Amino acid sequence: MSATRTLAIIYYTADVFTPDDSDTNVYGEATEPGYGMTMISGWWDAAWSLFDVFPDKDDVRPDTIEDDDERLREGWTLDDLIIQDVTARLGSLDSFEDGTAYAADPIENYKTGVHTMVAAHVEIVNDKEEQ
Repeated sequence: MSATRTLAIIYYTADVFTPDDSDTNVYGEATEPGYGMTMISGWWDAAWSLFDVFPDKDDVRPDTIEDDDERLREGWTLDDLIIQDVTARLGSLDSFEDGTAYAADPIENYKTGVHTMVAAHVEIVNDKEEQ
């Protein structure tokens, strides 16, 4: 039996919006008093926390698609697998082009008002580079 190879690596980035008691939005524009928000951007690890981001890509665990994925034997294409796996993480997608998928809706914590907008970044692993 040969070793499995990674066909695709899926990293996620996110913007986490947090309500604060300020009078400005994330762009510094005036809001109603007490309805301000802050935003933090970074790399997102869904297995860690839905509402935290990390400054470095090396701090997160990406999703991967391996060449021994059962769905490939069932006739799925790599693109089909990528879209299914990204949709499973993010829900419905707003768009997917040039290796980046954008979530249509934020992930929200209704108790705290924190919400996260996520994008998936797909890296197709070149077989020649792995050999």
